[in-house]
Amino acid sequence: MNGTIMRDTYNVTPVSEAEPVPELSTPTQPLPEIADDPRLSDNNNFLQWLKNHTSPSGTVNTRNGKVHVVENHLFLISPGIFKIYAAETTGDSGDGWKLAQRMFQESGLALRCNDDSFIWTCEVRAPQKKSSQLKGFLMEDPGLVFGEKVQMNNPWLKLISTQN
Repeated sequence: MNGTIMRDTYNVTPVSEAEPVPELSTPTQPLPEIADDPRLSDNNNFLQWLKNHTSPSGTVNTRNGKVHVVENHLFLISPGIFKIYAAETTGDSGDGWKLAQRMFQESGLALRCNDDSFIWTCEVRAPQKKSSQLKGFLMEDPGLVFGEKVQMNNPWLKLISTQN
């Protein structure tokens, strides 16, 4: 290499001759409704995912779990369970969980509580700890997820919202 500098030759288009970058435009059509989203066309997708998610015995009624059995109902911590669902099924770590939660809420699977909302409150009564609360959705039939192997009620949770 006797001090000679080797240079590669590249074809470079001068900026003045480059094609302009197209501008981003506002969508001309409205955003699709939930029913138009093929990923979440019905709640069978969510229920099937929930069955798979809860099949390991260590994921239900656990300290940091998002699924609990409370007073013989299935309690789904929100928005946590829907964030996990969206991340695992669509890779969405943003607001995609809101669509899944809304689909579930409108499915008829979620029970309404006394204030006509779908969000229920449970009191957490862990030993030697100050009580706290969890918010989430309540499903009347845990068998939809667990089949005949329904888990025991979580002894540390007590439902404090009531049904209409």
